Amino acid sequence: MIANSFGCEKVENIANCDQNKDGTLDPDELAEGAQLDTDDDGAGDACDNCKDIQNPDQVNSDLDGLGDACDIDDDNDGVFDDGDNSGLAGDNPCRAGISTDCDDNCPRTPNGNQADANGDSLGDACDNDLDGFHNDLDNCPNDANSDQLDSDGDGFGDVCDNCPNQSVADDTDGDGVGDLCDNCPNDYNPNQDDSNNDGIGDVCDNDSDGVPDSSDNCPNDSNSSQTDSDDDTIGDACDNCPNNANGPNCSELYLNCDKNGDGCVEQEEVDVGNQRDTDGDGIGDACE
Repeated sequence: MIANSFGCEKVENIANCDQNKDGTLDPDELAEGAQLDTDDDGAGDACDNCKDIQNPDQVNSDLDGLGDACDIDDDNDGVFDDGDNSGLAGDNPCRAGISTDCDDNCPRTPNGNQADANGDSLGDACDNDLDGFHNDLDNCPNDANSDQLDSDGDGFGDVCDNCPNQSVADDTDGDGVGDLCDNCPNDYNPNQDDSNNDGIGDVCDNDSDGVPDSSDNCPNDSNSSQTDSDDDTIGDACDNCPNNANGPNCSELYLNCDKNGDGCVEQEEVDVGNQRDTDGDGIGDACE
């Protein structure tokens, strides 16, 4: 037996329906046998919403119990899908304000007034951007793009793709912006905030100096020039001794003393007995 999602199963060319929805075919249901699958679409007649027309998906847009495949008004807005009775729905779309003797211009989206601002025969209700493409098929449903250009082939049209020349598959931080266009390719920032408009996102440039934190020699102090006079990898803007490469100034137990008063703590000063600060007053024992 092959079951489908509508509670019906095919048994030797007869589609039986699990009418009580208990997940099994009970003897009384099987005995009915009359539950043929007339249209052979996998849904037994007893539970097929279009028993004479194949519709294995059983789509029912207006939830009226009648499948779209056999419903003369799929969206239940009073305008018939094949309103001109030509035998082909959509061959004569209604114009704005006209709803009889013509076909619904948005057959699965309620639009009784058949509004069509650009007169392209596709109702406004199913063409948000009025570019002639149904919302369900439009690669930019809210941005007009009649050419549907999608340079990187990622399913998003160029006019609404924040990185039109690179697929979102090439997105290291997973924020939906391709690396080529991401102002912080290694830091998640889908909003791409860049307060100073320098091309580097705020989340990876704390001091907004245009240099990413990962390579900024003073990540918390703005210094776009990255000047480092003493070449100690600490930029002058945040170096306590910008003209001389110096060791640590102090720790929880030790304070290094600038004995020669030049404003820097040289290595030889650092090496003097660790310059303990016994009384914790901020002045090392060696120079107090």
